[in-house]
Order: sequence, then structure tokens, then C-alpha cells
Amino acid sequence: MNRMKIDTLLTKLEQARTDAEYADLRKLFAEGGYSLFSRFVELLRNELKQFEEMQAEKVQEMLRKGRLAVPEPGSISPAWSSIWEELERTAAYKMEALRAIAPEDRKGEWQIIIDNPFSHEPIICHPGLTFSEASYYYGYFRLNLQKNEFIRLQRIVSMLTTSGS
Repeated sequence: MNRMKIDTLLTKLEQARTDAEYADLRKLFAEGGYSLFSRFVELLRNELKQFEEMQAEKVQEMLRKGRLAVPEPGSISPAWSSIWEELERTAAYKMEALRAIAPEDRKGEWQIIIDNPFSHEPIICHPGLTFSEASYYYGYFRLNLQKNEFIRLQRIVSMLTTSGS
């Protein structure tokens, strides 16, 4: 399915209201298989990365409709068996971050840090993010935090950057 058709698919999903329309979408996803569904999930992830409070209901509606259009994504690939729960929880955790940090405090560069002070695993840092991206990664990585791990969403206030020659 080319770019034009994936845009058409998104429009059909947004406009879907009836069982027949969802049946048509299920057929399109069945025909498009893994490739189409993979691109669709990437589009949803991009929506999750970019949304702010004002778009939260739209994103939740897209996820709800996606679930109705592809109720058993594990039949496309076992890798997708829990994709709806993952995306819904990521959106919920991003909303947690959006509620915790006032809009006027979101400017500048942000980063995510993940650490477990009781392990020998390295600290993971994702710098150079906008707040919207960082709050998405906060939600995404929060999904699978292990015992004693923590995740930190923080704004970079001062920084010195040097590159090797």
C-alpha cells in the first residue's frame, strides 16, 4: 500500500462509525498484512509523540478505533499481540507527564534517564528531545520498568558539549 493509500486508510479510520466500515478496514488490514499494520503502528506512535493535552481525546479515539479495526493484531504477527495495551498505556503515562509539568515550563531541551542503582547495567540517557518527545519516551519506557529501576524526565538547564576531532 503506497503513501496515498495509508493516508486514505487513516481517513477511513477517522470516519468509521458502522460495523460495515470497520469490516472494510479489517479487510484492508488483512490484505496489507504485516507491512501495512507496521506502518500504521508507526503513524500511531508518531501521533503519540506529538500530541498535547488538547489532542488527547483524538489520540484515544484513534487507538479505540484502531482496536476495533484490528481486534487481534497478534494474528498478523505475534509481535503485535499486545500492541493496543502498549499504545494505550504509553498514552496514559504521557498524559501523566503532561499533567505534572505546566505548559509554560516545557520549553527547551529535555532528556530521559533510566537507571537501576542496584545493578551494573549502564545508565541510559536520551538527550536532545522536545518536551513532547520526552514525555512520549517517559510513557514508552515506563511500561517495562523493572524492580529498583527509575525513569527521570528532566529539562536540561545548562550544558557543555564537546566533540572529538
